[in-house]
Amino acid sequence: MVRLLDVTLRDGGYVNGFSFSVKESCEIVHLLSQSGIPLVEIGYFIPGRTAPDDLGRKGYTLDHLAEVAACCHRGTSPVVMIPPGAAARADYLALAQAGIKGVRFPAPPAKIGMLAADVDSARNAGLPVFLNLIRVSEYSMEELVNLCIRLASLNPDWLYLADSNGALFPDQVRDIIQTLKTVIEIPLGFHPHNGLSLAFANSITAMGEGISILDGSLGGMGKGGGNLSLEMIALYLNSRQEGFFDPRPLLQASCNHLSPWLGETWPKRLQEILSAITNLDLQTLIYLKQEAGDDPGNLVAALVERFEQKHCKLNVRA
Repeated sequence: MVRLLDVTLRDGGYVNGFSFSVKESCEIVHLLSQSGIPLVEIGYFIPGRTAPDDLGRKGYTLDHLAEVAACCHRGTSPVVMIPPGAAARADYLALAQAGIKGVRFPAPPAKIGMLAADVDSARNAGLPVFLNLIRVSEYSMEELVNLCIRLASLNPDWLYLADSNGALFPDQVRDIIQTLKTVIEIPLGFHPHNGLSLAFANSITAMGEGISILDGSLGGMGKGGGNLSLEMIALYLNSRQEGFFDPRPLLQASCNHLSPWLGETWPKRLQEILSAITNLDLQTLIYLKQEAGDDPGNLVAALVERFEQKHCKLNVRA
């Protein structure tokens, strides 16, 4: 069964200039935990740098990350992303003491040589390691295989394929994963972007090929064309009895805490997602809208109820 990893507070930070406060971050991860999301990336950690760099990243302070990590509960593990070479061995020990449960490293080819020391330091601190090969759409298959073999030699816990440019098509995703699984044995993760509106389709393909971790964000909030909608993929997995997520906290998090950045159209998009995955016809939707009145939240709640009635075997965590 695939595990979901939320990237709202990190990748979504490109949308709001990494301005999430501790209070906002804690409220969001609390709801993600209530929903049953197992992994949450709570931000960049770049020791000594707490202002945007040339990529617009922001490294949150250790105190900030520790407070947010403490808000994760019910089996949800907080992870952080660290650029190669940005942290010293002592920093990883401090992260572990602060409650961080994993480290993700973006892995551009030019910096793969720097990662051995980072991986060793993370492992020394008892932190699981994710290596994220970024911009995979830019490489030929031969280049991609060679890069992944180099990364796999570092023996990470997971090797991620990041469609950073949002340029992949489902057939490319299938071919890449099938090819890599013949040459490496490291569990694979997938980080989709939605520039071509294919994040969901690409993710379905990646899961069909056996990836073990999949990234998404609330409302699809993220750089470029955005990310995979966490709400959409959680509902899909529930509908297939392949996941047991409580959708209500997810919907509450995106509608109540991210509306300034997701925009006024997001509640309508949520309605469309819920209606489609529940396979409702137009007349039924019109009836539910009349019953809900002017409050879009009432309609979303009614659609969630219809979804759960249809998928009666749903076993949401208590």
